Amino acid sequence: MQTARISIAGKDRTYSLFVPATYDPKRTYPLVVVIHGDGGTGAQIRAAFALEAAAADGAIFAYPDGLNHTWKQADKPETNEDFFFFDGMVAKTTESYRVDTRRVFVTGFSSGGYMANQLGCYRGGTIRAIAPMSGGGPYDAVGGHYDAEGHLVCNGKAVAAMIIHGDIDGVVGWNEGQKSLSHWSWQNQCGPFPGDGADACRSAQCAQPVTFCTNRGKGHQLWSEAPTRVWQFFAGFR
Repeated sequence: MQTARISIAGKDRTYSLFVPATYDPKRTYPLVVVIHGDGGTGAQIRAAFALEAAAADGAIFAYPDGLNHTWKQADKPETNEDFFFFDGMVAKTTESYRVDTRRVFVTGFSSGGYMANQLGCYRGGTIRAIAPMSGGGPYDAVGGHYDAEGHLVCNGKAVAAMIIHGDIDGVVGWNEGQKSLSHWSWQNQCGPFPGDGADACRSAQCAQPVTFCTNRGKGHQLWSEAPTRVWQFFAGFR
């Protein structure tokens, strides 16, 4: 694990970068960006969310640090410094290591889940799939990016999405996860979703995969199955 730095809009931005111990420069690796919630750091979400273990040296991971431990998710996408931070982090990692640019993924928890949705919307040309956890969005706080039917208009190609939410979340309500599902279902032209079954996750027929997973009986917390489920979702893209 190493701490990397990049200058964005005159500010020193930091992120933790994990490169597999078995890194082979003759092959390419997916890049997974993991975004912390409000009050957290990249190192903290890395310790709490064991995605590297699930990937078993199968990816490069980046854990960005938000300024003042938060994210500017509501800023205009055209001037959003955190979006530019994401761009620079992906570019620098790609310059330094053999990243498969067709497999750039983003996941995050709480405010980081909102940011994963925002990036999925406004950086669809870079990101292949997202996995927001206990978050919401995407949205445009300024209100200038909605069509006549009230759908948020995203940039570029729609991304695949796995949405994970606790059904008794009292911090980011269940309805926020449902709004995310509605958005990505519309973006990916999904058919109807099945009702709850034995599996916590359910999917529909879509142009690209869209899955909703319920952390049953849980509030605003990481799902114990999330590392395995998220990695399996990301690993399915080639």
